[in-house]
Amino acid sequence: GDLVARLSLPKLSYQLGDLVQGIFDFSCGVVACFKVFVALVTEESVMMHPELSEETPLDGHRREWGQHHELTLHSMGTSFLISIPADATPAFCTDLGVCPCDFH
Repeated sequence: GDLVARLSLPKLSYQLGDLVQGIFDFSCGVVACFKVFVALVTEESVMMHPELSEETPLDGHRREWGQHHELTLHSMGTSFLISIPADATPAFCTDLGVCPCDFH
């Protein structure tokens, strides 16, 4: 695909209670960006026990913790700031499932 923007995050990792700041640079894009939507999401995937069936993830719980949306046509860049709640579920992984925390 064609480059739309470059996303910069000042930190490599974040903790519960932190503010996540992101900066979009549209000046490097070859395709104009009309709209930006960012969401902080946790999504649980529960794995079936290997002895019972194949290791296929089951649908788990999905939760959106924060979002930012903005119209950006004719902009050279924009930024967002999303708070990670102190009581949010942290990312973890076990033999039975995974609960990552991602931006979409």
